[in-house]
Amino acid sequence: MIKPLLYLTLALLLSACATKTAPNKWQYESASSFDSYKTNFLSSKDALAKTDLNRALEHAKVSSDIKSLATIYLGECALNISVGQTSKCPKYEVIKDIVDDITLDAYFSLLTSKLTSAQIQLLPKIYQNFVWHVESLEFKSANEDILNMEAITSQLLAASLIKENLTNATREKLLERASFYGYKKAVLFWLNELLLNTEEEKRKKEIAKKLLLLHSKE
Repeated sequence: MIKPLLYLTLALLLSACATKTAPNKWQYESASSFDSYKTNFLSSKDALAKTDLNRALEHAKVSSDIKSLATIYLGECALNISVGQTSKCPKYEVIKDIVDDITLDAYFSLLTSKLTSAQIQLLPKIYQNFVWHVESLEFKSANEDILNMEAITSQLLAASLIKENLTNATREKLLERASFYGYKKAVLFWLNELLLNTEEEKRKKEIAKKLLLLHSKE
């Protein structure tokens, strides 16, 4: 009789441990919702994206630690910029004085073209060489840096920041990768950039036709 009782007690204890919720579950749920927002936004699924963003913000606003909220605001701003939508990150600017995070401030400065040389080392490493090359007007190297970035979202952001200084070969690569991921907003943006920067008449007509097809509801 003792052994079955012991086994039952152990089973109940293990069950309790297995179902215990992490106290910072809100952070995971906020990050998960933002990841979903990112995918739906870039895929032009705007209704789903709005729901995901609201959910991410709702989870982030349960804590007095507003770094998560600030990160979402900057992420939203970066995604807008990455598809050619002008933004000065107003939501982050409103709370900037109470965030007190030099790495987030550096990223904000990158997004708003106010970056200082001292801030470059505070950026995520994936952007540092790229920014140094841009600062030195070494745009050939900056194009190579973009193509060597692993995350497509980083590529799209970096490329949008120097869109006037890209080669058409880089634009074509970005278009190809955005198409592979099904990121329609990025596809439309880079098709339009190619159209603006292509001189060959035959290629211009091909690009224009693709834009027309992708904008069509039929």
